[in-house]
Amino acid sequence: MLIRHLCVRFACVVTLGVATFVMPMAGQTTFEVASVKPSATGGSPAMRCNGGPGTDDAGRFICTNAPLGMLLAIAYDVQANAEVGPGWMMTEGYDIVAKVPAGTTRPQMKVMLQNLVAERLSVKLHREMRETLGSALTVRKGGPTLKPAFKSSVPPAPGQKTEQQMLTSNPEGHWRLTAKGQSMANLAGYLSVQLKQPVSDATGMGGDYDFVLDFWPPWYSGPNPDLVPDIPAALQDQLGLKLETNTQRVEFVVVDSASRVPTEN
Repeated sequence: MLIRHLCVRFACVVTLGVATFVMPMAGQTTFEVASVKPSATGGSPAMRCNGGPGTDDAGRFICTNAPLGMLLAIAYDVQANAEVGPGWMMTEGYDIVAKVPAGTTRPQMKVMLQNLVAERLSVKLHREMRETLGSALTVRKGGPTLKPAFKSSVPPAPGQKTEQQMLTSNPEGHWRLTAKGQSMANLAGYLSVQLKQPVSDATGMGGDYDFVLDFWPPWYSGPNPDLVPDIPAALQDQLGLKLETNTQRVEFVVVDSASRVPTEN
């Protein structure tokens, strides 16, 4: 699950800089139960968040090694890396297990995540628009080579999970993105994380796709960087897509203060 997608504090109050706005909210605005702990993955660069409304595990929201920047991107609907804050915000991960109340919508869960990081990580923030260097994901000459997502004609049995995911692994010294049922907007959001800059979807391609992308991320310093191409070359050679540099006006989430150590669960 990709991630592009962070009232702060208790339900109905949002603090933006020095101004406080009261936002009436209907329904529950906190998870029923939530555990937030420093990541136990031993420094692995792999990070992911799964579950919640609209997924096969609607009653749980689970993150593994998710840095604060990633959580803010999910909770506040900003592109990953469109955040400004302490240096550890993108390097120190957290493991989260949260129980989502029945009937919760996706927007409501984002409010729950906003409240969770405000309470457990003492996050105070404001938003502002900034111009920044970014990229547009477009189609190369000759067209894309992606395959539309496979959709079974047989509906899943009750309780059976369907495959809709975007997973990154590190086999044999390089990185592999395996995507099932993913949109180009989701791919653009994923690329923004890897490239550490905003990436917008300008492909004009609707629908969902299944694909595999083998690449070398610019931030990774592991062995054998010559075995696979960098991200721009991989997109062109393997998916028929390309990146074009541009300037974007992006809404940033600016973290004024936060605690790197979560409060007691």
